[in-house]
Amino acid sequence: MARTLHHYLFWLMISRFLLIFAAVTAGILILDLMAFADEVVEEGGDSTAALLRYSLLRAPLVANQRVPFTALIAALVVLTRLVRNSELTAIRAAGVSQLQLMVALLPAALLIAAPQFALDGWVAPKAVESLRAWGVGEYDGDDDDATWLRDGEDMVRIGFVDGERGFLRDISILERSESGSFERQIQAVSARFDGEVWILREVRISSPRTPRPETLAEMTWVTTVEPEMFSS
Repeated sequence: MARTLHHYLFWLMISRFLLIFAAVTAGILILDLMAFADEVVEEGGDSTAALLRYSLLRAPLVANQRVPFTALIAALVVLTRLVRNSELTAIRAAGVSQLQLMVALLPAALLIAAPQFALDGWVAPKAVESLRAWGVGEYDGDDDDATWLRDGEDMVRIGFVDGERGFLRDISILERSESGSFERQIQAVSARFDGEVWILREVRISSPRTPRPETLAEMTWVTTVEPEMFSS
């Protein structure tokens, strides 16, 4: 019975995840494509090929951000179905504990998590590089005056620099682990050096491990970057 239960819950979780994931990802891709279609066609020439290429490059980035959220929704859908059809009651009546039920869902969770690491470590960074080189959508090539630098394993983009006053504007920090996989992105409207550290203001932090971005009024930026680095 245990093997049958594990098999049933595994395919129930995976099927619901794939359905929800496909629907959410496709919907966001369509909205994104509608927003930047004119720019993509203008930069890419052949409309069909350009739109297809843009969609393929954006797909791993959109998918990467939606996996945790979709997995949570899929789990809730599965549990709701088990409760609605009295299957959960029957499972518990058969002597299956809550811990055993969680263990039965563990293989599905591991299968869902495995592609996430591949997206974080290899696919998403390469897609970002390709989009940035192309210069379309959110990577529209308006970064000619932006400053790019490397801070350890992290990549930093700064839209405006005033090194003499220790002031930065439009900061985007792509934090990566020692292995090079994506950890989180920190975006800030501005930053000011207080003599010892940078203080980021109006901060937005997004990570593939959290379904919703975190917003902060300000935060300390732990970095080796100093105002003298921007002096000409």
